[in-house]
Amino acid sequence: MIEIYYGGNSRRSGVNILLAILAFMAVLVSPASLLSAEKHLTLSELAVQSDLIARVRVISMETRLMRASAGEFPFIIYKAEVIEMIHGQKSSELFFRVPGVITGNTVAIGSDQPLFKDGSDLVVFLRRADASEGEGPMYDLVSPGQGAIPVLAVPSSKKADAAVREMVPIKLGVPSGPDNASRVMIGLEDLAAHVTAAKANQAAREAGQ
Repeated sequence: MIEIYYGGNSRRSGVNILLAILAFMAVLVSPASLLSAEKHLTLSELAVQSDLIARVRVISMETRLMRASAGEFPFIIYKAEVIEMIHGQKSSELFFRVPGVITGNTVAIGSDQPLFKDGSDLVVFLRRADASEGEGPMYDLVSPGQGAIPVLAVPSSKKADAAVREMVPIKLGVPSGPDNASRVMIGLEDLAAHVTAAKANQAAREAGQ
């Protein structure tokens, strides 16, 4: 399914918008897109499958044709400032992409793909893509529905505690169970501990093989 978002008052050429949508349809029917149907992962699976996990703030976005497993397709490229690196090589900024098209004030994007704006505060679970952006690497989301999650400020539930915690509302799958999921709130400090433990367990399993 393609979702079209219209914004602003500028009048764009209907031909340009049509071409953008037709180009994006190629992504939806490509083998790569068929294989990316969402499967809800556990937190351990998200951590293990990620090359990089970070809290970021989106700086800018643009559309570009880039390589994918089945050829060249249009992607929305997000440039983001790294606020906190939870796992991965330290850097001040990074680039990640999702299949989609931006033409002026119009965005065409798959219904299972996230859409962000400048200033979005996110935790991202990323894997290295077979592409690069300038001098730095390009990343794909590990999962469309779980790979980029907004950070929320949540007041404490205790009346005596006036502190506000930064939480991540993440939709997690059930280990070894049916393909369903429930949304849970995880504190950022707890998330980092979960990721460290998952990576350590993975290393131990690999060492024991």
